[in-house]
Amino acid sequence: MWFPSFTFKTKLNISGAIKFHFHFTKKIEVKTGLNYSTKGFIIQYNFLASFPYDPSVPIESNYKVNYADIPMMISFHFIQLKKISFFTSIGLVTSFFINQNENSVMADGSQKESDFYTIFYRQKSNPVFWSISIDVGVKYSFNEKISIVSDPYFRY
Repeated sequence: MWFPSFTFKTKLNISGAIKFHFHFTKKIEVKTGLNYSTKGFIIQYNFLASFPYDPSVPIESNYKVNYADIPMMISFHFIQLKKISFFTSIGLVTSFFINQNENSVMADGSQKESDFYTIFYRQKSNPVFWSISIDVGVKYSFNEKISIVSDPYFRY
């Protein structure tokens, strides 16, 4: 068995957060909090195997890693109405490893928990990593203390 090729497909990753906003002016705020996020992908293997239905040969692996994130962001509210404001934010996010799992579909059609990605490609999940995050969002304020926010982001 050898590795002629493989392909990666990015999965839809999710995150949820509890955030705290500290206003310095009506237009500028700092936000932090605690986020939970997933990062995952699917690896499709293209093995040339001696036995095409070998139960030890993976066809596809579904790899998922869970992290707790602590963002430190600065926001600028560029449009402010009575209860709604539009903003953009930029900042640094520190992510802490929680756990990972990998499930694989084997050549015989069976599924099992595996660690092919970690073993074959010598990849381990980083225990801590940092990223830059940029987002644009909208905030609806119920009152001065409570609001709901939607802010899709790009993280690198």
